Amino acid sequence: MEGNPHVLQLNMFNDDDPGDWKNPTRWSLYADGVEIATGDGAYARDCFRESAEAFRDLCRGVVEGAGGLLDLSDREYRLLSAAREIARHEAFDNGTHVFGASSQPGRA
Repeated sequence: MEGNPHVLQLNMFNDDDPGDWKNPTRWSLYADGVEIATGDGAYARDCFRESAEAFRDLCRGVVEGAGGLLDLSDREYRLLSAAREIARHEAFDNGTHVFGASSQPGRA
């Protein structure tokens, strides 16, 4: 990722208690607005128990191995970063309790 930055977003979901994102049942990782990985909450919790760096390294490996991600210009990177920041403050959508969620499951 050095020299080729990507805008990342990690969404944590708890299907049993949508307000409890700290105890996820599943997660999704987006790079530049494209979903590139999903997993179950138990796996994420196990990685975090090992270390936050273990989960970060997992995400970094997924981003580096993801096909179809474009090399972003500085301007594109800044625009996507700004859009992510705006979405972070967007109200919960469609009962999913995910900031910046669209009404279509699996779409950022």
